[in-house]
Amino acid sequence: MYYGDSLLRKFLTSIISPYIRKKYNIKVVGEIPKPPFLFIANHTHILDGLFVQSIIPYPISFVMAGGTYYNKLANPFFKHFKFIPKQKGVPDIKTVRDIYRVLKNGGIVGLFPEGSTTWSGNYQPVPSGTDKLLDKIKVPILAAKVHGGYLSKPRWAKKERKGSIIIELKTFSDSTALEYIKYNEWDWQEKHKVKYYGDKKAEGLERIMWFCDKCNSFNSIKAKDNIAKCTNCSSEYVVDDYGYINGKRIDDIIYNQKEKLKEYNSKYMVLDIGILEERELFKPKLLNKEKGNIEIFDYGIKFNKNIFEFEKIKNGVCFVSTIFEFIYEDKDYRIKSENYSYLLYNIYKIRSGKNVHIDG
Repeated sequence: MYYGDSLLRKFLTSIISPYIRKKYNIKVVGEIPKPPFLFIANHTHILDGLFVQSIIPYPISFVMAGGTYYNKLANPFFKHFKFIPKQKGVPDIKTVRDIYRVLKNGGIVGLFPEGSTTWSGNYQPVPSGTDKLLDKIKVPILAAKVHGGYLSKPRWAKKERKGSIIIELKTFSDSTALEYIKYNEWDWQEKHKVKYYGDKKAEGLERIMWFCDKCNSFNSIKAKDNIAKCTNCSSEYVVDDYGYINGKRIDDIIYNQKEKLKEYNSKYMVLDIGILEERELFKPKLLNKEKGNIEIFDYGIKFNKNIFEFEKIKNGVCFVSTIFEFIYEDKDYRIKSENYSYLLYNIYKIRSGKNVHIDG
């Protein structure tokens, strides 16, 4: 029996893995070594872990966001499967030790070096030190390049599309594996032109289109089914079966939206009603939860009586598609909103002087 294996895990994978391979039309290119090894891949889809586990016949101990790992309902399963929690955006020595422990015990560690799924379909910079980790470990590194994962369900989208996912595998012995998984979904799509069918493909577009391309009005895009419209000038944006919007790549659209956001000079914005959660740092314990308006000022974010100054916010990240998570005065905070987590993240980066063209 391999590290992390159990009767429960065998039972679940025997049911789930064939279903996942069939549902997402997963195709594999390359060979899989025997454990122990470190597995790395580009992060394209919220279900990347299931895609990978469905094609690898050994149990994988995935490194995952602490916010997901400590979910009350799912945590017993993650513990049982020997998954490894990591606080997003923060160097975590314990995580590194856990990785070495699993490999030493003959297991497989699964790692998505980007840390979070891509909003644009482009590969994101990995945290510093990742290359050193890969150079130091004494086991093979199985690298996977995932094609079609993003187009099957872009991070901003509310509905899936049906197409195919191709996973290319190659084994390395050091950090050159990171170069292999650097990948741009749109460069691949321009070459292969794979269709991804689905209904309501435009829904969720408000999460990445903050300005109308025609009239530049802010927060005027409203999506329904396969079309989004500007409430100010009635311009339409159609998502086709190849994933393009009015013939444009999503990565180009997001780049232009970020440029517009940098130039937008409003000193005050009211975004929406959201939920604020306050938790202990590095612990799952919920300290406070409240509902209120999300307001943006020059100096920071205001949520009811809570004020978060941009210059004091640390390690801001997007968690899933609806949460902006950050550390403030030694507490972990999450602002939940249906459409504004990525906008909040980019406003924070712009007003904190960070590189706005790196995804969260």
